Amino acid sequence: VAGDPIGTINFYSKDADGPHITAYIKSMSQELYGRKGSLAFGSSQTNNTDAVEAMRINEDGNCW
Repeated sequence: VAGDPIGTINFYSKDADGPHITAYIKSMSQELYGRKGSLAFGSSQTNNTDAVEAMRINEDGNCW
């Protein structure tokens, strides 16, 4: 399905609050059949939250 992750690499850290995803790289489907894709990169903005998307490279090679 368009917008769904196809594969993910998560980077974790663990502190007093427990484990958190501090960064990730996701391969995202850009269409129904999954042949067009994009890469999403995420990073954590604070010490106690999981990573959120910071940048995406779409199927044309453009960043947003």
